[in-house]
Amino acid sequence: MMYKREYRVISPERGGHHAVIYWITDHTEESVRFLRHLNVRIEKWSTHKHNVLLGSEKATMVLKSLVDPIWPKDLQLLKTDSEDVRNIIVLRDPFNLMASRLPVHGQYIHILHPKEFVKIYKKLAREVLGDTMYLTNLTFVCYNRWVTEENYRRDVGGELNLVGSYHEQYQRVVSTGGGSSFDQREYDGRAGQMKVFDRWKVYRDDYSLKVVARDEELMDLCSQLFGSQYELLISIRDQILR
Repeated sequence: MMYKREYRVISPERGGHHAVIYWITDHTEESVRFLRHLNVRIEKWSTHKHNVLLGSEKATMVLKSLVDPIWPKDLQLLKTDSEDVRNIIVLRDPFNLMASRLPVHGQYIHILHPKEFVKIYKKLAREVLGDTMYLTNLTFVCYNRWVTEENYRRDVGGELNLVGSYHEQYQRVVSTGGGSSFDQREYDGRAGQMKVFDRWKVYRDDYSLKVVARDEELMDLCSQLFGSQYELLISIRDQILR
């Protein structure tokens, strides 16, 4: 089926992409068909809704998501006849992202060896930085900055042709994916109060975070992705490796 617009959101699992997706759909005037987890390989997701209409009318826009992609093989799942295609990569800092993938309250366990996680993260980072160029019309969303910086949301929202008050901090905690790994939907309506940048503290001694912290190439890529926030990432890394 051909849509007027197509947005593809690509991210590591638990990377904040659901919040970004619903921020997009909440600030568009179009009716959206949301096709989620096109490349999912985890049996537990088989009962979740993968095809959701967000709006009361026939969809004129489709939004697709890929998580933990096998790069670039999984891009074949994004073949389209849509007129206007925008690719969006969402990256959260690797320490809080890794922590959010580990077991919390016995839920949302995204088992992936940390070295495989690092491999996926680095491939997406290289695509953002232009070291590889599999995607055209690419928008990068730095999740950390998207959460904390109004001007950043304003710039990204403008690039994505959003409407309304998209510059304001997004306060919803969506039910898709069960909400936050740590808080579920407790902070729905006040998401800005969640300590999304302190998740690493729970697992600071975990082997997985140490693998992430020891990868020098990953840290070099982060220095190019996170700008002024990179100093904070260095501080987190040093505390993990103590």
